[in-house]
Amino acid sequence: LDCVGRCCKDENGEDDPNQLFIGSGRGAPNLIMKEAGLTNVFAAKEGNWACVTIDEMAAADPDVLIIVDASWDTALKKVEFLHDHEKTCSISAVQKADYITIPFSASTLGPRNGAAALDMVSAAIHVAYGDHTMSFESGVDFFEPQVLVDSTKDLKCPLAIGDIKYARTEYTNCGVTHTLARVPQRVVTMNQGSLEFMLAMGLQNHIVGTRGVPSVLDPIWPKYKDAYNLIPVMTGADGNSYPSEAEINIANADFIFADWRSAFSEYAWNNDTTRQWTSVGECGGENSDFWPAGENKTYVDKGRAPGYERKGEIESYCRPQLHADGIGTFLSAVSCEDPTLRAPPIQQTLYDTITTMGEIFDVPTVASQLIMEIKSDFEIAQRTLQESAGHALTAVWLDCISCCQDEPELSVFVGSGGGAPQMIMKEAGFTNLFADRENSWACVTVADIIAAEPDVMIIVEAGFDPALDKIEFMHNHLEFCNANYVKHADYIKFPFSASTIGPRVGAAALDMVGAAIHVTTGEAMMTFNSGVEFFDPQVLVDHTKDLLCPLPADYWKAASPPPPAMPPPPPVTPPNDDSDLPAWAIAVIAVFCSLFALVLGGACYMMRREKQGKPIFTEVFSEAEQKA
Repeated sequence: LDCVGRCCKDENGEDDPNQLFIGSGRGAPNLIMKEAGLTNVFAAKEGNWACVTIDEMAAADPDVLIIVDASWDTALKKVEFLHDHEKTCSISAVQKADYITIPFSASTLGPRNGAAALDMVSAAIHVAYGDHTMSFESGVDFFEPQVLVDSTKDLKCPLAIGDIKYARTEYTNCGVTHTLARVPQRVVTMNQGSLEFMLAMGLQNHIVGTRGVPSVLDPIWPKYKDAYNLIPVMTGADGNSYPSEAEINIANADFIFADWRSAFSEYAWNNDTTRQWTSVGECGGENSDFWPAGENKTYVDKGRAPGYERKGEIESYCRPQLHADGIGTFLSAVSCEDPTLRAPPIQQTLYDTITTMGEIFDVPTVASQLIMEIKSDFEIAQRTLQESAGHALTAVWLDCISCCQDEPELSVFVGSGGGAPQMIMKEAGFTNLFADRENSWACVTVADIIAAEPDVMIIVEAGFDPALDKIEFMHNHLEFCNANYVKHADYIKFPFSASTIGPRVGAAALDMVGAAIHVTTGEAMMTFNSGVEFFDPQVLVDHTKDLLCPLPADYWKAASPPPPAMPPPPPVTPPNDDSDLPAWAIAVIAVFCSLFALVLGGACYMMRREKQGKPIFTEVFSEAEQKA
């Protein structure tokens, strides 16, 4: 559909509002449609373009309408025309808003036609079936559903969101299914990880509030610091918890994104008797209710009710009720309410989350590109570590030193084989020395760590548990004093916020490799601003100087381990008197070499005479002629 209302004339030469100007059978529009696999319903019309009546268009009843967008004649004006005429209102594509827009500049023969054909197919699949496909950035696109609703609301056949198939996104997250009527516009992120997901996908303009980053020790992903500073911070009911229900309602939020299920629990995570959600009614529902029948909804001894070990086993969650109240939700798949539905913290879980967010926010291309970037980061990290170290460095992920106080022996909390730390170490090319332990984290004894002899120690930095405290712990226990990674401070600082399944893991893997190479060899490496880094040597010296195993003041100036000694050259084999060559062969070689030397000398002499303008053969021929 190229033009409406003015490009076709009646028998008196006046604009005919009952005719439409369309691409017919011989021009670029037909070529693009044909090569994209679409059937032009007016291909039988002669010429590049033709005028057809509205009755003809209604009779043809196309699956999709491809509408030309030009600055002087916008596609949206044509849509408004279609929705303000009774006859066009009967067309199926008009009723369902199966519209594709193509820039006028892409509707002529040119190098853009190929990409335009690809995007035309993608847009057709999207508007007709709701499927999300790639964009090849030709300019061919579809309309934002809400724009169509707003533009047609006062016309003869207005559109509702429910009429537009691609405006409805159904998704299932942690066993809870929800259908969105439109792309979320007012999002509240409940954790730092979910905030970084939104920022990494370029969705900062959709965020109306977030839980504040709690400490300078574990800041926002440095790459997105400026964007974070523009987002309103919600402090919660007590100034130190999740955004409160009141704050969310004031912000008129239509979507909540969280890393941890506690964000949706009926009762506050830090107060067993205070309801976190009060306006949504009784919480629970499929995959969201874990209270036994008749159980009193208060907690005993901070969540240890009779017969239950953890508060989460007797909790109700409110996502179904929030959905019914018009607020969509998304919860990290590794933290589902139902333990049996929790996804493992592996690459595919991360990529599935990114893909689903791309569908929810209608940015599938952005999602695909982000996945490719993370995969590339992992590949580069592994290759760099292998080329530098020659092997996979061994590592221990030290998470907490006060989390294992109930253990009979002195123990610490480390990343084990089933969690995000294992995934990050593995994809960065490291060998986790406690990968054989179950679950995401495990308590291991100090003796186990010393016996493991890691090349590097990855130390988690958190506002509630600083990395320097963990270093002081090691340097104040004699058991650690002779460990190489303690004597050389082969430490890597890893932000707690980067240790979850999120978009920062790729850059974190690169920086972890860079920091490992730096602390073990002294080489300077690039940084990818993930927040993963090494410690300032002077800070370590100052913090350990009064401890049982202090670092020397100049420990970092010690020469790097010398490279492996070059192997000695192979011994020279003395000539063998019993040569394999017979004497006659040696004589032939000598004669040949002499002849070669004479020929080479003659050639050089001839070349010299040629350069002097006295060719030797010219003189010979002249003498011969005189004698004749």
